[in-house]
Amino acid sequence: MKKINVKQIILLLVCTILIVSAISFVYVYFKYVKIEDYMCFKGVYEFDEGKEFNALKDNLKSIDKMLLAAENDSLKLYINEETTEVAVYDKRTKEIFYSNPINRENDSIANQANKDMLSSQLAIKYYDVNRVEATMTNYRDSIALGQFIMESIENGVRIKYTLGKIESEEDSLPKFITVERLEDKVLSKLGEESVKTVKKQYIESKTNKGFLELRENAVKSKILLKQLLEAFEEAGYTKEDLAYENEASGGKQKGETAYFTIPLDYKLEGEELVVSIAANHIKESSVGKLSSIELLRYFGAGDVSEDGYMFVPNGSGSLIYFNNGKINNDAYLQQVYSLDPVVISYTQTQTIEPARLPVFGIKKDNGAVLAMIEEGDTIATICADISGKVNSYNYAYSYFTVRDYEFLSMFGATGRESDLPVVEEKMYDGNITIRYGFLAKDMANYSGMAKYYQNCLINKGILKKSGYRKLPFYLELIGGIEKRKTIAGIPYKASYPMTTFDEAGIIIDELSKMGVSNINLRYSGWFNDGYYHDVAKSVDIINKLGSKKELINVSKKIKETGGELYPDVAFQRVSYTSDSYMPAFEATRYISGITVQLSPYLRATMRMGTRFDEAAYYILSPAVLPKHVSSFIKDYTKLGIDGLSLRDLGDVIASDKKRKRPIHREFAKNIVTGQLSRLENNTHKLMIKGGNAYSLPYATDIVNLPITDNKFYIVDEEVPFYPMVIHGFIDYAGNSINLESDYERDRDILKMIECGSAPYFTWTYEETSRLKDTSLNFMYSTQYLDWVNDAKVIYEEVSRALDHLTNVSITEHIRHENGVVEIVYENGAKIYINYNDMPENISGITVEAKDYVMIGGEGK
Repeated sequence: MKKINVKQIILLLVCTILIVSAISFVYVYFKYVKIEDYMCFKGVYEFDEGKEFNALKDNLKSIDKMLLAAENDSLKLYINEETTEVAVYDKRTKEIFYSNPINRENDSIANQANKDMLSSQLAIKYYDVNRVEATMTNYRDSIALGQFIMESIENGVRIKYTLGKIESEEDSLPKFITVERLEDKVLSKLGEESVKTVKKQYIESKTNKGFLELRENAVKSKILLKQLLEAFEEAGYTKEDLAYENEASGGKQKGETAYFTIPLDYKLEGEELVVSIAANHIKESSVGKLSSIELLRYFGAGDVSEDGYMFVPNGSGSLIYFNNGKINNDAYLQQVYSLDPVVISYTQTQTIEPARLPVFGIKKDNGAVLAMIEEGDTIATICADISGKVNSYNYAYSYFTVRDYEFLSMFGATGRESDLPVVEEKMYDGNITIRYGFLAKDMANYSGMAKYYQNCLINKGILKKSGYRKLPFYLELIGGIEKRKTIAGIPYKASYPMTTFDEAGIIIDELSKMGVSNINLRYSGWFNDGYYHDVAKSVDIINKLGSKKELINVSKKIKETGGELYPDVAFQRVSYTSDSYMPAFEATRYISGITVQLSPYLRATMRMGTRFDEAAYYILSPAVLPKHVSSFIKDYTKLGIDGLSLRDLGDVIASDKKRKRPIHREFAKNIVTGQLSRLENNTHKLMIKGGNAYSLPYATDIVNLPITDNKFYIVDEEVPFYPMVIHGFIDYAGNSINLESDYERDRDILKMIECGSAPYFTWTYEETSRLKDTSLNFMYSTQYLDWVNDAKVIYEEVSRALDHLTNVSITEHIRHENGVVEIVYENGAKIYINYNDMPENISGITVEAKDYVMIGGEGK
């Protein structure tokens, strides 16, 4: 018998392991690490060089003590060359809008710090070398120091502000340096005379052993200082060398401070003022990291003597009245598109309707201004506050978070805990752009603002008028869910059908018999293991729901009602239980490098947490989103279904902080809109949940659109601004009626009529009790038989009012008094709504309690 060679077997095993490891490494590297597809969505930002500022000739001077910087047929742009405040003169109305209040020095409430803020056009927050957050304003830290340059640009003006005291020339020389470093970095590269000059000015330090110290007299003499600077420059001494010396000697140079150079552009474009900052041209000192930029806080602000309000995009929209006396309430503050999941809090004290439109405005006595954030909207936070707190003005503005941070808990030797901020290394490098539109006369109100914004979206091709169609009925059906079961006492998870494809057909037939038509069906939990499905890069229909043929039959049945089938998919929130997902390579990461892992909020604790693993989720990195969408499209198009419901692409924008090339939110938005375009091209009809502004060009329908606001204490009035912007262009519905905690049928009907919204329900064929002890246990009432009769009544009432107005724009919304509103459509139709318990008379028309009256309109 041949003797077995153990060494050869071991060698063969080792070689096999190495080969398999190498193949695995190559596979993982090219599939997950070396991903470049997303880079084509990175924005390209142009920056035109400015010229020496030259004021234009002003033939008809409109504003005293200011220079004319730009002019067109509609507007004049003026600037004060001493304070850099600007003013826009509207030739059409002769109204003037100032960047800063003109009577600010007479403010009896503001202290000196607040008066400095009233004189500022921008303010910044930054982290200093000790990671302590600090603030600067361009008035106190730039204008007052004379540290700004004005330049002329096409149709406008640029001001380059340097905020913070610039280092003096002496700070370019090392205060302490070793003999060896001085010889190596400086003396060895100089001529004999220069060597003598340098050696004479560096003496042995009495306070810092082992170092030479620069003599104090050396920097007092301008001639000697100049000679030393020239010598170090000749030797090629760099900032990196200086930083090394500072660190090695145990501290920074005397006088080394944080400073920032920020270019602020004002341009006239037609009837609008465009204000922008090119973030990739911001310069930072080595001891400061810029955190946020606040822009034009007081543009168009109203004082205590004026009547008016601020409009803010709080859910559907809200008004904050000037001088409302709520000085003890917090200011309005809301991030556009909600918080980035990467910086979201693990605690939630209230459920907030997001700000989905990047707009805000101010209405004053004789005019109004609407601000539209065009670039940097994903990093914007919109704020508004009233007079009587820190000054005498009512104002609305936005600030932009250009660098995020997170806290790292540190434990000392004594056992005490402390939180140390960890700041992003790379700053946002795109543009920040706000476009200001000026409204007058009948347009100077929130209805005019909505119409103005709508026209802007039309001109950009974002909104397109659709043909007439009947009012839709939106229905979400829950298909498969994960349910815990046991075999011989051993627990396991299995898909459980709450609504099969055949059962969906039964529900559709029953609704059709009741006269409900145009059913747009959002089918959730139809593939990849159910509602919280596996990662969406393939399509595997759940067998327990039915076959592919039966799903297509549902689509055909829906089309017969005049509607569309929209199978639902979530791309960005990936369930913990997903089998085909590698979080180490595909999940977004915090600044610290840890993968982002989130879960729903528990109502009892107001903290994130769940006992159902499938409800907890990772956030997919924007870098791998294009790859997943490509795989999904390849499988999905084989079904031949025209519609697709997107659960999170129009609802969530997430950055990715810890990559070789970090992805900020604006970059992520570009990636998401690129995928929305691809999905639209391949499926033709998209239903969007939420409806963030960037998703509007691709949406056929929107559900969970905000038709109410958040009841913040500072807010005075709720307005349907968002519905007014898109009505007649995109069909939409608010939140699911049967999942609302305060359902009241008559009131909800009136609210839908007021907002031009269609009904929306979430149902199951099986009893709601089947959802108990599942990840959908928050859905308290879903069995369709409990709701179908109410659905019939609601659809009949709402469609009676809105059927002939689905493709007609809303031109005006008027609140006559508390509980009484009027809606005016562009075809002349008017709807009067009375929410009160008593009849009301509106313009000679009696409207019964909790009822409405429609007048005029030409139908289709």
